[in-house]
Amino acid sequence: MRARRIPVSVALALLLVSVTVAAGCGQQRAVTAPSPTPRPTPGWHDWAAVVCGSAHTLALQKDGSLWAWGLNYHGDLGVGGANDRLTPTQVGSASEWAAVACGYDYSLAVKKDGTLWAWGSSDAGQLGLGDTSKRHTPTRVGSASDWAAVACDFTVTLALQKDGSLWAWGGNGFGQLGLGDTRDRLTPTQVVTANDWAAVACGYDYSLAVKKDGTLWAWGHNYVGQLGLGDTTTRLTPTRVGASNDWASVSCGDGDTLAVKTNGTLWAWGFNGNGELGLGDTKERHTPTEVGSGSP
Repeated sequence: MRARRIPVSVALALLLVSVTVAAGCGQQRAVTAPSPTPRPTPGWHDWAAVVCGSAHTLALQKDGSLWAWGLNYHGDLGVGGANDRLTPTQVGSASEWAAVACGYDYSLAVKKDGTLWAWGSSDAGQLGLGDTSKRHTPTRVGSASDWAAVACDFTVTLALQKDGSLWAWGGNGFGQLGLGDTRDRLTPTQVVTANDWAAVACGYDYSLAVKKDGTLWAWGHNYVGQLGLGDTTTRLTPTRVGASNDWASVSCGDGDTLAVKTNGTLWAWGFNGNGELGLGDTKERHTPTEVGSGSP
C-alpha cells in the first residue's frame, strides 16, 4: 500500500490557522503600567498569497516579491544551495512575481510579464526545462511570455496560457498529463487543441480542469474514484465529469477532490479514509457528492 501524504489543501489550511493564531497573540499589557502596543514588523503584514508543497512553502507579498521557507534538499525554495530555511527568505531580488505553485519538492512561478520560471527537483521532467536536472534558483521555462496560471503536485505540472490553451509536462505514469499515453514529458506539451480552459488543478497522479463553459474534466489515476467518473478506471485524456456546466473551481489532494459550483455549493469525491471529503463518514465516493447535503 502506498504511503499517503498530507494533501496540499490540508497543509495550506493548517498554515492559515497557525498564521491566524499567531496574529492574535502578544497584545497583553501589565496591570500597573501600560506598555506600547506591539506593531507588525515592517514588511511582514503585506502578504498577498501563499501555497504549500510537501515540506516547503512559498508566499507572495503585495509588492510582488517572492519568499520561501521549509525543506530545501532539492533546491525547492529557489534561494540557492540546499540549506533549509526556518523563516521566510526572499527568492532573488525581483518584485515582479504574479502567481506561484508548489509541487512535492519543486516549485514554479509566473512573473507579471507572463514568463514562467521553475526550480527544485526534476526527476520526471516536472520543471519543463528539457532535462531531469534539479535547479537551485528560478530558471526560465522556454521562451513563451504568455503564461497565465500554473499548478503542480507530485511530479505533474499543468499550466494555462493567456489564450486559454492547456499545457502539461512531468511524470505521466497514469496518464495524468492528459496526452493519451503514459510517457513523461520534459517540456510543455499542449493538451488537446482546445483553447477554452479556465482553471486547472493537480492531484497525486491525476488532474482536473474547468473549461470556460463551466464543464469539468478529469484524467489520470482513478484508483479511488478521484476523477468523479463513477468508476475506478484510469483515463489518459480529459474526460467530462457528469453533465453539469456550472463548475467554478476545483482542488485536488492525494486522491480526494473538491470543487465549487457557481451557486456556491461545495462538492467532494474520491478517497475518504480520514473523512477528508467532509461527508460525515469515511466512505469513498466515485461521483461528485454535495458537502452538507446529507447524501449517503
